[in-house]
Amino acid sequence: LKSSGTRIGIVFNGSPLFTGQAGSGESNIRKWIIENDMLEAIIAMPDQLFYNTGIATYVWILNNKKSTERKGKIHGVNFLLKKAKGNIIILQSADSIPGKNAYNYMISCLNNKKIGVVASRIIPLNKGKNQMESMANLVYGLHHEMSKKTPKYGEMILFKNIITPLPSNIICDEEMIATLIYNKGYLGKYCSKAIVYNMAPHNFSDYIKQLRRNECGHLKLKKKFNHK
Repeated sequence: LKSSGTRIGIVFNGSPLFTGQAGSGESNIRKWIIENDMLEAIIAMPDQLFYNTGIATYVWILNNKKSTERKGKIHGVNFLLKKAKGNIIILQSADSIPGKNAYNYMISCLNNKKIGVVASRIIPLNKGKNQMESMANLVYGLHHEMSKKTPKYGEMILFKNIITPLPSNIICDEEMIATLIYNKGYLGKYCSKAIVYNMAPHNFSDYIKQLRRNECGHLKLKKKFNHK
């Protein structure tokens, strides 16, 4: 990519979205693209697009000189909020995989008219291959128990399409969305049947980075928006 600015499109199958454990080469490539804000879009193409194969294909659009209004993850979420026409929105991290019927389970929670935002249950795909992964699995288990009392939002959430764009300097966008929904007078719901799979931190360094990012994000929400 030229330093003066280049946009490229690459056609992939679904593998680059999720292959490789946290800390592996594939995972680190995705991490570098996201952290350097190179990813502009991932476009899911129709099935049967290529001769004699039914594999799913995706076009990745990379850009190393985005316009101001397209920089950062929050701007992507705000673009979705502006363009979405439906009554509900499901926001899911690109490196996660929904479990069977997860979306339907989340939607069914809205049968209670007081519910405005729904949290999913996160389950790591890497199952304790080393000490760090074992600890991460324990932490996710604790999150599950705590969410039964107070929902923890992340990876995949469903919410009513009733909120304004998010502040651009927010780190924990899912929790910010929940706060805005609460401020509208709605309640949150933890749907343990709605499972979403991701990769837990593979090493201590990644775990600390994730922990620090989440803690800083929650503290900022608490200070600025009275988030609980």
